Amino acid sequence: QINSIKSTRVHLASPKESVFVRNRTPAKASVVVTPFPGRVVSASQVQAIVHMVASSVPYLAADGVSVVDQRGKLLTDSSKFASMQLNGEQMIHKQQMEELYRNRIDSFLSPVVGIGNVRSEVDMQIDFTEIESTFEDYDGNNAGPLARSEVLNVEQEPVGVAASGIPGAASNTSPTNGSAVTEAEMNTTSSQTTRNYEMDREIRHVRNKGAKVEKISVAVVINDLIKVPNTEDGVEDGAAVAAGYSQDDLDGFSDLIKGAIGFDETRGDTVKIIAIPFDEPDLIEEVPVPWYSNGQILNLIKIIFGSLVFIAIIFFVVRPAMKSYSNFSLAARAMGGKDGELTAAELNMLSSGNSGSINDIRAKLKPKKSGLSADMLNTANTYDDKVALVRLLVAEDAGRVANVLKKMTRPA
Repeated sequence: QINSIKSTRVHLASPKESVFVRNRTPAKASVVVTPFPGRVVSASQVQAIVHMVASSVPYLAADGVSVVDQRGKLLTDSSKFASMQLNGEQMIHKQQMEELYRNRIDSFLSPVVGIGNVRSEVDMQIDFTEIESTFEDYDGNNAGPLARSEVLNVEQEPVGVAASGIPGAASNTSPTNGSAVTEAEMNTTSSQTTRNYEMDREIRHVRNKGAKVEKISVAVVINDLIKVPNTEDGVEDGAAVAAGYSQDDLDGFSDLIKGAIGFDETRGDTVKIIAIPFDEPDLIEEVPVPWYSNGQILNLIKIIFGSLVFIAIIFFVVRPAMKSYSNFSLAARAMGGKDGELTAAELNMLSSGNSGSINDIRAKLKPKKSGLSADMLNTANTYDDKVALVRLLVAEDAGRVANVLKKMTRPA
């Protein structure tokens, strides 16, 4: 899981596979990322998400993956993604090179002027242009053309006397006086020479990956005030006095810096160094903060007070309520006997009173027993008759009365 992303949702569009490669439709995917509050999804993380999804789904190319954030902003802009990534890498490389040169300068000057008494800044102009070129050079060694091949053709053809006069007349004529003709004079010789020359050729293929340093500018400031470690010459301990760096000292520092950064004047490199007093801020005296204004103490008091209130609610509100509820449940269970009938003690309690015993109540209401019902309570003449009637109902149907009492005492 990427540390800057809170949640993700991936939508896949996988078409139906076909046995014909020509008819195969590439898959598509869209990813919705939700970063944590205050976090940003970098371009490298987006690229990692794209390649991870593309490598997990068959026939899914990286170009077919789109990544958006929770606000609907497209994070995979193909027209700008490559250039933005390259610019980010270039900026990181430039910052790393400048930091390297600053560390070199500080490591050279800090032992001389003291730790914390030097400030340096380095600015580098780097050409990240990638150049790819091919060179073809002829006769680079000035050796001249060289013969690669030579062809010589020589031809000889005999030369005969042309025929003239009457045919057969020469054979009947006697030879005339003259010199004999040689065989060499009778032949014609011709020659032809073909030479092929080739120049010395060299082909070079050069590719410049970029990151070529074009210029380095260095600015260094040295603190001209130093603190005296002990009391000498009437100077108080810890007081700052002028170091008094001369121009020769500054020139020596400049030579050290030039050697550390690989100074090249033809490239236009510059090194500027000055010595001025640093303006160190005065130490602010710490003012004691009263305890009632200390935020940590106030937070601790709030926590303790809240805990005490919670404990008080538990002991004085929740606990009594639970105790009374448990007592009420026990009393409700004690009111009913087995199978919902009243106990003997409850019958004795109901039978006690000014109206006499159960037998007296039965004898008194004997004429009405045939029509004994709950409606007789409304028709009873006196209060004693109603009490006696209730007692009689309890004695006759104790289970039913117990169930009624349970329903009446049951918590809502």
